[in-house]
Amino acid sequence: MQRFCIPLKVRPKRVRHGAPLAALPKSMYDTNDEIALGIRFVAKRALFGQCFAGVLPDCYYAMGSTGGVMIGATTVADLLPSVLIDRCFGRLQANCKNDLLGLFAAYITDDGMWFPSARPARQNVLASTATMEAIAECYERDFDKFLDTPKY
Repeated sequence: MQRFCIPLKVRPKRVRHGAPLAALPKSMYDTNDEIALGIRFVAKRALFGQCFAGVLPDCYYAMGSTGGVMIGATTVADLLPSVLIDRCFGRLQANCKNDLLGLFAAYITDDGMWFPSARPARQNVLASTATMEAIAECYERDFDKFLDTPKY
């Protein structure tokens, strides 16, 4: 399958640097709740950009400085302390039987920056245009449930 591109008919609200992203109970933050960690990950644009570049390098570097990615509720990350990033990444690779999937392991903290370990996603030659069009229709129907997140 060749590269598949569909122009966006509608865009979700773009979250600007410094703008509130979400309001969560403090207990979710204090207990490192998965949802809170995911939001903190997306809010750390430098870390998010490094993970994005590691998983989809061709896309990341081709989009220019104003590009970004639409993030929906199904985004998943395995987040562990920085000393365990490589071990975590090894576990992800060992447990991922599909080498087409991009992977990354990252550490989120309020201070400091640790670079993630990542494996690029590869194109699935078996993906159908009909499937990609159905994904685009799903996005267009529920575009307001996504975040338009700048790459950095």
